[in-house]
Amino acid sequence: MNLYSRLVETYIRHRHRIFDSGKKKIRRIDTSILSTGSLTLGGAGKSPLTHFIAKLLISQGVSPAILSRGYGRQSQGMQEVHLSGNLSKDAQHFGDEPVMLKSLLPHVPVVVSADRYTGARFLEQRYQPHVIVLDDGFQHRRLHRDIDILIFKKDFKGKNASYFPFGDLRDSLSRLEEADFIFLETGAIQEVSNFLSSQATVIPYKFTFTLDNPVLQTGPICAFCGIARPDRFQETFHMLNIHPRSFIPFKDHVVYTPSKLKRLIQTGCKIFITTQKDAVKLPESFLKTHVVHQVIMDIVPDIPVDKQILHHLKLS
Repeated sequence: MNLYSRLVETYIRHRHRIFDSGKKKIRRIDTSILSTGSLTLGGAGKSPLTHFIAKLLISQGVSPAILSRGYGRQSQGMQEVHLSGNLSKDAQHFGDEPVMLKSLLPHVPVVVSADRYTGARFLEQRYQPHVIVLDDGFQHRRLHRDIDILIFKKDFKGKNASYFPFGDLRDSLSRLEEADFIFLETGAIQEVSNFLSSQATVIPYKFTFTLDNPVLQTGPICAFCGIARPDRFQETFHMLNIHPRSFIPFKDHVVYTPSKLKRLIQTGCKIFITTQKDAVKLPESFLKTHVVHQVIMDIVPDIPVDKQILHHLKLS
């Protein structure tokens, strides 16, 4: 471990030790809290995991609510996500991922709040859910969680992971032992799988990709996205038998300004394909005048997980 990594590790361990020792208070509510997260930066699959967990709970007759920080939003304080019919404006106000989750799960309450305790108390008092799913909450220590679920993609380096900016690690590997379950994408090397299995129960999973609708119109295709791992989006093209003439990667959480939309239009393509997270940020004017398809990404575990998760939540 180099000097930079040792310094980062020391800082992170100190931060967690303050909470573990009780010097900083961890607050509790009566409702069960299930946190999804990762030790790595964007692109790990945290929002798809939150979506999967919420659907799993609903399928078992358990009512969930979702609590998110609302990264990149223009609003302040605690906000309950309500869709106005103009998703691009909603995404700017609440954040792209909370709006995507609300559009996928319209009957599930979704709240954004930097103060997760305040948001959790609001959801508890207003909706009385059985479980609050804390989206990307593993690094947030001020709110007690009853269960922590982490997710890693197949290229996670395990013991050899490095801290940002030399790698994508953002938290100490020592915290893996605090996880109850670890979702690990099928295809990870055995060394990484063994390492994670020594820390918590590992659930192997695959991503499945489908188009929201068949591509009926003929013509050149432009694929684009604003996500942390655009290379992973490119991998889906072959699976879906899509052959884009152009591929434009934007930065993660991009705002589709007129200049960026102009860049798309100037490709001369008739058909556009993007991610679900990007689709909610496209202005109505663009959607009305262009054919836009979304790639739907779902998590499919290789083993049944519903009873294990409900048991940990003491709901089975």
